[in-house]
Amino acid sequence: MAVMLPSRLSLSLSVGVAEALAAADPGRAERIAQSITNASALANLAKVLAATDPARAERVARSETHEYSKAESLRDLAEVLAGTDPGRAERIARSITDEYLKASALTNLARAAVQHAADDPEAVEPGRGR
Repeated sequence: MAVMLPSRLSLSLSVGVAEALAAADPGRAERIAQSITNASALANLAKVLAATDPARAERVARSETHEYSKAESLRDLAEVLAGTDPGRAERIARSITDEYLKASALTNLARAAVQHAADDPEAVEPGRGR
């Protein structure tokens, strides 16, 4: 006899499993993500995946079908990647179609670059390292 889980619990379990798999099996995590229709869950999964697989994280963020939610996910992903991959973060930020969220993402990237330069006085170009 199959047990029917309430949709909210089912979503929570799917997200939890996908996030847990993100580091060990990012491909499987991405496949689970494709079954998730909740925008905030996709955004969270993209941020978790960013640490181990930025390209896959970007695909998950871009898989959101609602344009504003996609823009929010991309903004959040760009912010997560700012410290480790500023070039990718800037490219993602510039691809955001909502002008307000694009400006927000680029502003946050600029702040991260300034902070990086303050932390590393030998940096040739803020946010780009030596």
